[in-house]
Amino acid sequence: MRKIITILSLLTMTSSAFADVCGIVTKEQGEKTLSFLKKGAKLTQTYALQPKLVVKTVSMTKSTNMGGVDYYDIRVNGESIDPGHTNIVLNKNVSLNIGRLVGCDSAASDADLIIPTSADGK
Repeated sequence: MRKIITILSLLTMTSSAFADVCGIVTKEQGEKTLSFLKKGAKLTQTYALQPKLVVKTVSMTKSTNMGGVDYYDIRVNGESIDPGHTNIVLNKNVSLNIGRLVGCDSAASDADLIIPTSADGK
C-alpha cells in the first residue's frame, strides 16, 4: 500500500511538472513570442487568473539554465505567461495558440493552432 501511495504521489508531481512546459522558453521561442505580442493585441489564456488581456507591455528575462541552454520567462503587463496556454485573438471567431506558432512542446499547445474564440464558434 505504501508503494502505491508513493508511486501515485510521484506520478502526480511529474504530471504537474509537465503542465507548464512553455512556462519558460528558449531564446528563439521567446523572440518569436515577443514578435506576436504587439501593444494592443488581445489575448486569451487558459488556466490564468486573468483569462483576457490586452497587451500594454512585454518583456523577456532570463529565467534559468538547464543543460547549457538558457531559458526565458515571457511577461505581459508585468505578469508571466505560458505561450502554450495563451492565444492571440484575431477576430471574434478565431484565435491562434502562441505555443504552436513558436514551436513550444507542450500538451496545451498540442491543441489546434486555430481556435474558435467563443465556445460555439460565433
